[in-house]
Amino acid sequence: MSKKQGWKFPPTGGGEEQGYRHAATEIYSGEPYGSLARETVQNSLDAATKDGAVTVEFKLIESRDKGIEVLRELEPTINLCIGELKDKEGESEFKKAKREIEKSEYLCVRDFNTIGLQPANWDALVKKQGTSHKENDTAGGSFGIGKNAIFAVSNLRTVFYWSCYKDEESQKICERFQGKSILVSHGKEERYQGIGYYGYKNNCQFVDTMADIPPFFRDTNSGEPKLGTAVWIAGFDKKEKWRHEIAKNIIANYFLAIHDKDLEVLIAPEKDSKKDNLYLIDTSTLSEIFNVLKDDGGLVDRAKIDWEILTGIKDEIIEEKIDGFGMCELRIRVCEDGDKTVSFFRSGMLITRGQEKLRRWPGVDSFYATFRCCDPKGNKILRSMENPAHNEFHPKRLDSEEKKQFNKLIEWIRTKIKEIAGREIELSKKSNITDLSKYFPDPDYDGGSPDESSDPPLESPQEIYLMPPKKPGRRLYGSEPTEVSGGKNGGVGGNSGKGKGRGGKGGTKRVPGKVHLYPVNNIRLVSKESDKNCYIVYFTPDETGRIRSLRLSIAGDTGQTQIDIEDCSPSLPLEVEKGTHCSVEIKTSEPLPTNSAQIVEFINAI
Repeated sequence: MSKKQGWKFPPTGGGEEQGYRHAATEIYSGEPYGSLARETVQNSLDAATKDGAVTVEFKLIESRDKGIEVLRELEPTINLCIGELKDKEGESEFKKAKREIEKSEYLCVRDFNTIGLQPANWDALVKKQGTSHKENDTAGGSFGIGKNAIFAVSNLRTVFYWSCYKDEESQKICERFQGKSILVSHGKEERYQGIGYYGYKNNCQFVDTMADIPPFFRDTNSGEPKLGTAVWIAGFDKKEKWRHEIAKNIIANYFLAIHDKDLEVLIAPEKDSKKDNLYLIDTSTLSEIFNVLKDDGGLVDRAKIDWEILTGIKDEIIEEKIDGFGMCELRIRVCEDGDKTVSFFRSGMLITRGQEKLRRWPGVDSFYATFRCCDPKGNKILRSMENPAHNEFHPKRLDSEEKKQFNKLIEWIRTKIKEIAGREIELSKKSNITDLSKYFPDPDYDGGSPDESSDPPLESPQEIYLMPPKKPGRRLYGSEPTEVSGGKNGGVGGNSGKGKGRGGKGGTKRVPGKVHLYPVNNIRLVSKESDKNCYIVYFTPDETGRIRSLRLSIAGDTGQTQIDIEDCSPSLPLEVEKGTHCSVEIKTSEPLPTNSAQIVEFINAI
């Protein structure tokens, strides 16, 4: 006896009900085509057979047979949902969905050279929320959220799944089919859930008898179906240039997998279209696709730079085994237009260019850099750190030992980039901070997590550069060798004048002479924990003489930002002797940030 098929929305049983906006799909509504491309291709790569490149095909198909019949069966439920909606936006969207039924237009995303969906993978994809089951430790998805991206491009909020796989126990070729629709809770006498399924109605089961699967959804063009998975997106929202958007995001995120011959993508052109140079993306066409695609947002252009770096030999290439991560590769290109970012790749996929502690690069020339881990164990650690959007690594997800290893990896990247791209600066003096280095703010901290346990230790002396002032007229603390206005922001005044302001007694004046740095060594800046905004500056003069002014500034990407000094003890000018260790206590107008290196300038007038 054949099992009865159709749509079924289970009763709520007094439980939670679903409204018009579904959180899991709303996440992807801002960038629907990009999310569709990333998530579907990632799922296919996760199921690769390892016998060659995975092929993913995006194809728009119209149906006038079984494909439209299963949608017409959904229409009564959509009518009930329209009656539930109180807001005009939701009502309009569901009326639009009804019109989509008669169009019966699907986007089919089909992969080849994959193993299909094993039962555990099928359940995680179709029936479970917030869970993911992958075949290997380096598989892309890990949160079970990305599977909802396909619903964001369906005007019917309806998708059908078909998969052909080899059963691990019997080694028989099997097929599964099921539809899923995300609507709203509905019903008067009895309430029904907003999520329903097409298949065997008993317990909302998938269809596993080949004869019962609607022929339209089976891939049998070449006789027996090939292993793999197809996702049929009903009522596909085909806005203008949807092919372009899908291609753009695929090449921007997966060009490395394409270059390594792990992936090829076919985006089928419109019917009777003669333009086919955009739609086949593989190793042979990658260069052409980069040139064909136009990208106002810079996504493809930026990816092209990474591609050139990763495939060329002109840039700096560093390969080294890192504890816990195995063999790692860092490539660096120093150039005037570099954006000072490090592109992180994992298993052929771009993850992020804004990794914590790799965002700020004071004292470093412009550069581009790429990083990839070449060891499966290292990629497993990286995968475990990914956030649900798969666009950043969060070390808090690691255990303490793995966190230390990741911090060492980040420190290794910073060190190598500084060695290659470190800016040559005309310095007056340079001093090493040794025994008190632990009291200094970490100059590599870039505004990420304040979790101290995740910060790499300062294992070597830190260098502070004494930068010459860029131009006269800045506010200095002490007797100004340049024009200064009164008040505390001008600093403590010199030896003359009776003005009430602490800075510039006697008003504005100009002192003859040239401004230059007073030569000092061994500068150390230590915070006084007992007194807010108070710090002690330790230094050793390299000349005998008089220090008239003191400047405190914060190193940044584009220069130094001055911090006002409100008080200084002992007061300036200060008589110093060459080689004699000195210290002054200062009070600043605001707390010094802990995410930049402090630069202290001692000024003298001659």
